[in-house]
Amino acid sequence: MLVKLALAAAFVASAAAHATFQQMWINGVDQGSSCGRLPQSNSPVTSVTSPDIACNVNAYSSSGVCEVMPGDEVTVEMHQQPGDRSCANEAIGGAHYGPLLAYMAKVDDATTAVGSSAKWFKVAEMGLPSSNPDYWGTEVLNDNCGHFTFKVPSDIAPGNYLIRAEAIDVVSDILQPSTPRAALAVPTAVPPRGAQGIEQA
Repeated sequence: MLVKLALAAAFVASAAAHATFQQMWINGVDQGSSCGRLPQSNSPVTSVTSPDIACNVNAYSSSGVCEVMPGDEVTVEMHQQPGDRSCANEAIGGAHYGPLLAYMAKVDDATTAVGSSAKWFKVAEMGLPSSNPDYWGTEVLNDNCGHFTFKVPSDIAPGNYLIRAEAIDVVSDILQPSTPRAALAVPTAVPPRGAQGIEQA
């Protein structure tokens, strides 16, 4: 069984942490942004009640959909500036510390689905891998060229899905009322058993 993934990049970050998830890998193979619905800006979304929290503000449409098998590894890649994939630059710059999370939501059509109306379920998280000293998921992101890897659930049903990856700046949240977030929403689809390939949107 395959899962068709259409990547819709959504970013919600702190006022100082400007970055976006821009690319995707499947089982270690770089898909670039071919299945991404990328945001038009790397400016943060700070209101957790805004519909933009799901897939960012005015994300571009995507022409493709990525297909993956249940249990496959998906890696989302984050950078501060569009098109900058240099590992020499931090993925999320400044003192922005917090967890990384990944969600999926079943939708009717992965290429046109609206993330804010989807029913999301969490598939992965990385909070504080080490507390002596504190070492947050966002620091792991910086140390791994902006990569956050998780597995598609092995028991996922066929159909279209969105995938959403998010980085939350909890340290800045202590200083300001809204939690800064960086999020990537990925429209996806799980084809019936026997289908093959990866289609991106």
